[in-house]
Amino acid sequence: MAPVAGIRTAIEKLITDAKAAQKDEEARQAANLEAYEADLAIIEALEKELDEAIETVKKDWPTYNYASDKDAIEDAIEAQRAQADAAYAAVADEGTYTNTVNATAIREMIEKMLTDAREAGITLIYSEELDANDKIYNLQGVQLAEPVKGQINVIVRANSITEKVYVK
Repeated sequence: MAPVAGIRTAIEKLITDAKAAQKDEEARQAANLEAYEADLAIIEALEKELDEAIETVKKDWPTYNYASDKDAIEDAIEAQRAQADAAYAAVADEGTYTNTVNATAIREMIEKMLTDAREAGITLIYSEELDANDKIYNLQGVQLAEPVKGQINVIVRANSITEKVYVK
C-alpha cells in the first residue's frame, strides 16, 4: 500500500503545482495585457493631442500648411503602436511586457508643429510706415486702404515681398 500512497501524493503534488503554474501564467498574461493596454491608452491620448493641435492650427493659423507635420507625427505614433504590438506578441508564450511609448518625442513634434504654425502665421507686429506702392489685404484677400488694428493684415511690398502682420 505504501507505493500507492506515494504515487497518490506525487499526483496530488503535480496537480497542485500545475494549478499554481496555471495561476502564475494567468497572472503573467493579465499583467502583460494591462501594460499593453496602458501603452495603447497613451498612444490614443497622443492621437487626441494631435487632433486638438490640428484644430488649433486650422482655427488660429488657417494658412499654415500642416500636412507634412501631421504625416510625420502620425507615422511616429503608428511606429509606437507597431512597437507596442510587437512587444506584446513577443510575450504571448513567456516573458514580461517591457515596452515604453516615447510620448515625449511625439509631444515635442506636436509642439514644434504648433510653434512653426505660430511663427509662420504672423511675421511681425506691425509698427512701421508703409510705402505708397505697398498693398494691404485682409486674410480674405480683400484689398484695404490701410492696415486694420487688432487683425492680421497681408502687406505686399512694392518689391514683391509679402508679410503677414498684426497691427497693434
